[in-house]
Amino acid sequence: MKVTVVILFCLLFTSLGSALPIIEIYGDENFQQDETIVGNISSINQSLTSSNLKFFEGRREVSFEKNIVNYGGNYYFSVIFNREGNFSLKLENVLYYDGDILKSTTLEKSFNISEKENNSQILSIKPGVIVTTEPVELLLTNKGEQIVNFSYGKNNKSSLEIGETEKITVFPTEKFSLFEIKSYKIFFIPIIYFEPSVKNNETIEEKIISLRSSPKIIELSSYEGDKILTTIDLFNFGIENLTKISINSNIKFLRISELKELTAKSSGNITLSGTASERGLFKENITISYSEKGTKEKLLIPITVYVFQINASEGEIEKSLECFDIGGKPCLENEICDGTFSETIVGCCIGFCADPKKDSSSSKFIVGILILAFLGGIGFLIYKKFKNVKPKQKIISS
Repeated sequence: MKVTVVILFCLLFTSLGSALPIIEIYGDENFQQDETIVGNISSINQSLTSSNLKFFEGRREVSFEKNIVNYGGNYYFSVIFNREGNFSLKLENVLYYDGDILKSTTLEKSFNISEKENNSQILSIKPGVIVTTEPVELLLTNKGEQIVNFSYGKNNKSSLEIGETEKITVFPTEKFSLFEIKSYKIFFIPIIYFEPSVKNNETIEEKIISLRSSPKIIELSSYEGDKILTTIDLFNFGIENLTKISINSNIKFLRISELKELTAKSSGNITLSGTASERGLFKENITISYSEKGTKEKLLIPITVYVFQINASEGEIEKSLECFDIGGKPCLENEICDGTFSETIVGCCIGFCADPKKDSSSSKFIVGILILAFLGGIGFLIYKKFKNVKPKQKIISS
């Protein structure tokens, strides 16, 4: 318990003393193959999903079992590396506030995963992070080559033979807690608990808000022309199926996958994808409409997308963010502002940025099409005129 308090205090002190984003790992950082690793990403100002957790072996992206949840602005994640090697977690273009200024940076964390040895103790815990409204079950598996002893709670002790799995039940009481499992090292499992309220004789299920999303607010950043791909997890905490689900957004370059139905007490996900075809700041809502027990309901998920110029430097990104804040758009050197330039931010157009060459070529193309259509029309009329003229017949006398 003391270790948990120390970790929570460190997180609080870090968030108060510095605005810089960090990736922190809970517990011992001597990582092993098949072992559950849990960490926290804090002080960022955008949404993250499992698709944002990108692991690399050198320059090659690799895939492992992972999960991430958001609570109180902190992102708690877990990962299990199923083989040895040197890997890294990399998060690019992460937005954060330094005072009142919105900036971007790249976060990276290295993981040196050691090989499974003959005398190794390895404990795998699933799930590694938890969101729940009720008691939750954890699966503990001995993946090593020795008996693993462990304890949890006040007086709960047990052991696992090689390859054995044991199920334990956790009864959370706090909105957020780090559940401790003590073994050859201490494991911390983040648990986010939504306590349903009970009034009079109403059941718990009737008071639960049925549809929730993770994350609740989405913030994405991209370069112009780059692909955008992110996932939203949806949870149905109710006792009824959610049907006739429709999902819409007014950001024209984003496509949203379909989800027609979500059964009671289950989860699903939707994918946002597309190409950032236009620079600027886009703030809209993702509207999820659905039917529950014949009643139409609606969930709104605020989404913000920052699209910067290609290969923008950190200075250019900061300048773009300042321009976005006043409702403008930074114009490139070859563009003109169809509006007015900001007096305080150089190159920030309060209006639209237009490329004269593209506009000129487009105009020439349209004029060319009109000329061809005009000439074609004249040719058709001439053809019709000559076709209707009958040739004179010669009179032959016998």
